Amino acid sequence: MSYYILKKALSPEKIGKHYPQSNEMSGGYPYNASNSVWQIRNEKLSFKPNLDAFILNGQSKRTDIISVISPDSKHNILIKTDLVKIWKNLNVCDYQIFPATVIYRRKKFDYSLIHFYTYQDQLIDFSKTDFFHLGFGRKKIKELAINSYEDFIKHTVNPENIPNPDYAIMAKDICPINLALKEDKIALDFFLILKDQYDIGYIISERFKDALLQENTTGFDLIKIDDYQSEFTI
Repeated sequence: MSYYILKKALSPEKIGKHYPQSNEMSGGYPYNASNSVWQIRNEKLSFKPNLDAFILNGQSKRTDIISVISPDSKHNILIKTDLVKIWKNLNVCDYQIFPATVIYRRKKFDYSLIHFYTYQDQLIDFSKTDFFHLGFGRKKIKELAINSYEDFIKHTVNPENIPNPDYAIMAKDICPINLALKEDKIALDFFLILKDQYDIGYIISERFKDALLQENTTGFDLIKIDDYQSEFTI
C-alpha cells in the first residue's frame, strides 16, 4: 500500500490569496481564557476549547480543510463536519473532536477541529531515512548517524548533562531529508510522526486518500512518501 503526507494546501488556486486562510478569531474572542485556542497544546486536552469562531479571510476560499494560525497545524486540523466520518470509519491514531464554527463573508458555518496527541515514530524506517542537524535558516550543519529509534532519542537526550556536539540537539533541528516507513508494520490509515517537525504533515494510507477524493475534499496537498525531500541550505 502507498502512503502519503497530507498537508494544508498553500497555492492560491486551491485556497485563495491568503495563507493561512484564517489568522484570527471573531471580535471579542477571549484569547486569555483557560479554554481558548491559545491553550491547546500537543497533548490530550482535559477541556473543551472555545472554537467560536474562526474568521476566514475575505480573499481566501472556504475549503473543506482550512488552515488557521492557531491552534498549530501539526496537532490540529479544521475540517468540514461532514468529513469527520472518514476519521471514524478508518483506523486512525488517537484523537479528540471538538465543534467549531467559521465565519466567512458574514455567514457562519459549522466545522470540526480534530486534535491529535500521539506519535508513531516506531513506524519510521530509520535505516533508510537520512537525518541532518539543521541550524538557523535551515542551514545544513552536519549529517547525523541515526539508524534506529534509539539513535534518534540519543541525539535529543543527554543523560549526563555534559556538553557534546553529538548530544542534546533540539529535536526540531533534527530533520529527515528523505522519509521511509516500515510499511509492513503499519496498521493505521492516519497518524503523526516526529512531533517537532512541522514540515511533515499527517501520514495517510491509500485508503484514507481515496476517502478524501471520494468526498471531493478541498484545501489539501498530498506528497507521496517516496517523493518527500526536505529543503535546506548548504
